[in-house]
This record gives sequence, structure tokens and C-alpha cells, in this order.
Amino acid sequence: MTTEHLVSSTDTRPQLHYSTIDIGPIAFSQRPENDSTIEVPGNSLRLSSRDASGYPMLRIEHHSRVPESTPPDDWDYQRVFQGVSIDAPVAVLSMFGDRYGELVLPEGNYGLRILHRREELPDEEEEVPEFIEDFDEDELDAPLEDPEEHWLLQFWPVTIPRPE
Repeated sequence: MTTEHLVSSTDTRPQLHYSTIDIGPIAFSQRPENDSTIEVPGNSLRLSSRDASGYPMLRIEHHSRVPESTPPDDWDYQRVFQGVSIDAPVAVLSMFGDRYGELVLPEGNYGLRILHRREELPDEEEEVPEFIEDFDEDELDAPLEDPEEHWLLQFWPVTIPRPE
């Protein structure tokens, strides 16, 4: 992937709540219709996820201009919006009021490309404990499983002509 126009980026593994990831604040001038992958409730973007790990990979990028090409990978979903407005740092919004994975963008209008891909991970046979005393407390601190889903959000500045 060419990064010559990449200004900044952040990577995060947000915890899913009701199979969704909310990102904002982002004001959309055009709202998606009949799209089962994304929604735009109020001033945020809601991504629908089915990642079995509960923690998909999310990368947010700020480019100085429109990215010249789509990053290589087998993207299952791709959508571009022109004229989204940003007036505060963009972040994952938790249903509990927390913000994380924050990316500071200068206030203004942006183009936004949303990319999504899903990787089918090999099934692993997991032994299910028969009794509660088989529970291992060290499992609570275990590292996250590999994500099944990868999201990429790319922002770049755009000029929106004023109506005459």
C-alpha cells in the first residue's frame, strides 16, 4: 500500500456491542439506503460485524488527498462518500460513553472510503470443561484471537462547492 499521502492512522480492536461498532462524530450529507453493512444513526457511522472473536480489526486513516487506489486485499465491501463533515476527533464510541482508537482530523469536509473484508479462520477443536472447577482464571488474561473481520476507513479532505 502506498503511504506517501498518509498523514496519520490508528489501529484498534473494538469490542462489539450487539454486533456493531459505532464511530463518530461524523455528519453525513448523503445517507446510505438499503445497506445491511453500515448505518448512519445521527452523527455517527455504525458498522455491522459478525466477528466471532468479538474484537474485529479497525484501521482509520487520514490522507492528505484521495488515495490513488484501493489497498490490496480481497475486500468484500466497499463504499465511498463525498462530503462527510468532521468537527472533532473521530473515535470508536462505546455504548458506555467511552471513546477509544481516536484519530484527530482537522475540522472540515472529507471523502470517506469504507472497506471491509472477512477471513474465514480454521476451526479449532476446543475442549469444553465438564465442571466449573475446570475453569482456568489465566484464560481471562489470554491474548485476543485473530480477528475474522478487518475494517478500513480512509478520510481525505474535499472541497464542497457552495450553492449559488
